[in-house]
Amino acid sequence: MNFIAWTAIGAIADFLTRTTLGESAYGPIWGCAVGIAGGTAGGLIMFASSTIHRGIAYTGLAALLGGAVLSGITAIVIGRARLV
Repeated sequence: MNFIAWTAIGAIADFLTRTTLGESAYGPIWGCAVGIAGGTAGGLIMFASSTIHRGIAYTGLAALLGGAVLSGITAIVIGRARLV
């Protein structure tokens, strides 16, 4: 159940990141895949690293941050978005 939530939250995080940074650096399909990968990675890291905070709220927040960070880094590395 958490995995499905992490993928959905990652996709939402990518959409918000693309909206904030402007034009997508890599297109909507690849962007969705990057957001899902970041969300899943963030959720898994939070789930594996904490024995107390394994609830959907904590792992969902980690998935949101993971998706946004990975999408933002990818956009900056590709060079289609600026830091400021």
